[in-house]
Amino acid sequence: MKWKKHQPKCKTIEDVMEYNTGTSIDELLNPKEYPYLEGLKRCVDITKKCIAAKMPVTVVGDYDCDGDTATAILKLGLEEYSGKLVNIRLPRRFSEGYGLSTKIIDEIDSGLVITVDNGIAAVEAVKKAKDKGLTVIIIDHHMIRDDGLIPEADAIVDPYAIPGSEYDGYCGAGLAYRFVLELNPDTRLKSKLVALAGIGTVADVMPLIGDNRRIVKNSLESVSSGNITASLGSLLRAIGLSDHPTEDNYGYKVGPCFNAAGRLDDRGAEKVVNFISYDHEEYEAFLYQNDIDMEAMELVEFNKKRQILVQNAMSDIRNNLNSMSQIKKPIVYVDTSLHEGLVGIFAGKIAEEYHCPALVFTESSKKGILKGSGRSYGGINLKEELDRCSDLFEGYGGHAGAAGMSIKKGNVKKLEKRLYDNLSGTYMSKPNDLYYDLECDVNDIPEICEKIRQYAPFGEGCPKVRYLIHDFCAVPKGSSYYEVMGQFHNHVKLYGKNFNVMGFEMADRFKDDGKPRKMDIIGTLNTEWFNGEKVYTVEIIDYQKQETKKTAAFNALQNACMFL
Repeated sequence: MKWKKHQPKCKTIEDVMEYNTGTSIDELLNPKEYPYLEGLKRCVDITKKCIAAKMPVTVVGDYDCDGDTATAILKLGLEEYSGKLVNIRLPRRFSEGYGLSTKIIDEIDSGLVITVDNGIAAVEAVKKAKDKGLTVIIIDHHMIRDDGLIPEADAIVDPYAIPGSEYDGYCGAGLAYRFVLELNPDTRLKSKLVALAGIGTVADVMPLIGDNRRIVKNSLESVSSGNITASLGSLLRAIGLSDHPTEDNYGYKVGPCFNAAGRLDDRGAEKVVNFISYDHEEYEAFLYQNDIDMEAMELVEFNKKRQILVQNAMSDIRNNLNSMSQIKKPIVYVDTSLHEGLVGIFAGKIAEEYHCPALVFTESSKKGILKGSGRSYGGINLKEELDRCSDLFEGYGGHAGAAGMSIKKGNVKKLEKRLYDNLSGTYMSKPNDLYYDLECDVNDIPEICEKIRQYAPFGEGCPKVRYLIHDFCAVPKGSSYYEVMGQFHNHVKLYGKNFNVMGFEMADRFKDDGKPRKMDIIGTLNTEWFNGEKVYTVEIIDYQKQETKKTAAFNALQNACMFL
């Protein structure tokens, strides 16, 4: 794999940020606040009328982190405004599947139904709801169905599907937050709600440009100040999150705890929403605080179980793929023993490790039907590629980066061939070039870490700056210059003079390479806090160990490194 400079004209951090985001630094750092959303005012006006008429309210969400946080935001905001309890209903991943269904509508006798993070494709369920005399509001960020049909709801806000909005980057939680602020601009819960909205935004891999940046920044500030729900605070303590959280913490620690329950337990999402909605003063009493601490630990345990299942399965998946004489890319992988709730994680890991889009299928509850999930790679619009294969699926949906689908077993090979042919073998066994943005000296890393943090949060649509770092030399700390870390001993940390170097999922490679102390690195620079102490970190994307010869000059250099 060759290392290349991504954009030769980029000389500074600002140049890279503008190039990567497609916007000016001023526009990036000062996005328009509360951009206009088509349909939002109508949704709120109808909600106010329903509440004034004392109609019961039911919120139907989704079973992922975005759906959990969005549902909790609406529950808290609506209960504060109306003074009455709000019913929640989360689809059950294994027994019901995604979205608003006619089965859910059968359970609701009267009142207002608000869908969030789903609903734009639920044409039949909404029709049934209207036939029953229910009022229906849809708050969603997904695309309309391929047949162009839109549910005949009383009001819809979906910036991604319905034209007229100034900004289409929100996830369900972001839209729920905007809805509550429109409903009650003076809400006392603003800080607590934006904390949840930021978590949902990062976990759902939304672009961190435009108003999403403001939401995530304000969310991190709320968590730092402790102005969050009692239950969220309990969870953050349970996972050991410091009082200086970053967006990476949301993506790699908080979001997975929410998602794991929904992936492993048919009613796990309901547990998550009920948990994170705890925000009454009486919960601060010891008895109730002890209860929510126990529930927080239950979510943590769900995630540990999920990690073990993924670790074990991925070992088998890698062995199976690597044993093939030729890996066809995009990868379509079938294993009926895989856990249905984890196929999306497997698809994401395969895509990242094999540098191509990946679809992973496992057995479903329907005879002869496989259920799958896909993740994109390299800028390929996965939803568009699936649209070109729509005749092969029993059902599918998603967006550019991720999708879910079901397919007859007999159509899998046809799908694999169609995807390969349509993409013209783009990824076929050809080594990918690895790009970096800027170069830096090891001595400048702390200073750059401080400077680069002002452009956070980083994520989808606003990637971290990649640095090429020459001549890193690890120094001993205690008895060794490195440490193997992680629940599965799969990460490696090397010690620098005034920063650490982290190689996630690189422990085996590091050992196979002879545990090199000196290397060139492509990585990102991060600032983190542990036990109240600021730590500068280089996260390795790739490295090349420096080949050395046992000469007097080399020995002198090695000895010098020892005492830096």
